[in-house]
Amino acid sequence: MKSGIPFHGLSKATATDYVVNVGLGTPKKEFPLLFDTGSGLIWTQCKPCKPCYRNAPVFDPTKSTSFKPIPCSSKQCQTIEDAECSSSKCSYKITYVDNDTCKGIYAMETISFKPLNYEFKNILIGCSDQISGDLDEENSGAPSSTGYLTFGSEVSKDVKFSPVSKRAPPSDYDIEMTGIRVGGRTRLIDTSVFKIRCTIDSGTVFTYLPPKAYSVLRSMFREMMKGEVEVDIDVSGIMVRVDESKEYCLAFAALDDEVAVLGNTQQRTYTVVYDGAKERIGFAPGGCD
Repeated sequence: MKSGIPFHGLSKATATDYVVNVGLGTPKKEFPLLFDTGSGLIWTQCKPCKPCYRNAPVFDPTKSTSFKPIPCSSKQCQTIEDAECSSSKCSYKITYVDNDTCKGIYAMETISFKPLNYEFKNILIGCSDQISGDLDEENSGAPSSTGYLTFGSEVSKDVKFSPVSKRAPPSDYDIEMTGIRVGGRTRLIDTSVFKIRCTIDSGTVFTYLPPKAYSVLRSMFREMMKGEVEVDIDVSGIMVRVDESKEYCLAFAALDDEVAVLGNTQQRTYTVVYDGAKERIGFAPGGCD
């Protein structure tokens, strides 16, 4: 199988997410799907969700003949990490880094992507009926072609691979970070700073680093921007605009944790390959050429 699925951009001030259209249920109903490699569960808001996102469609599982809730008594529920059994149905609660949460039940369902002429049956999904957070988010997006999600494509020889971290949770795409280079210069940092997992996350905008690593990166960047030196910077991957002003900020931040996050700002213009069979992740420049 080899086919490209169009991405759509979803812009909110300084933030950008990536959305694909997905067909859900039988008969199929189309929904916008936020493509997030940092989250392990495909989920949608389901009737009767209270409250739910106001600007996004709501899935009605009673109208899908392929929707199959997972009972708590099943072996499948017992093998799902973090599954809860407060009722007869296998349930979950997800809390994101911005403290948004969603609660619901696990189910098996059929999904499909345009223009693939193929249905993925019995896929584990979440049916969320309780959501908290910014409920006015523009989840339905504003279509503008920005790239493609491709299944089964041949991999370019330009792609460089790194193995997935053995310490990563099963649902994460983590690699080992080893250092920082700015403008071709490498700054020595205590190697203990980089004994961390780096999550490749298309659903997070900025790249987050441990405080010590971020401090060094910021210092190196400021040093190279001093004086009458012309620096060729790809603004789309390094800097982000502050609202509608003329100010730009470095698209990196500190994260007080033992992990790092490679956000989607730094992944722009790159081909990113997820090779699940060989447990590795690859990168190559010129992905939009």
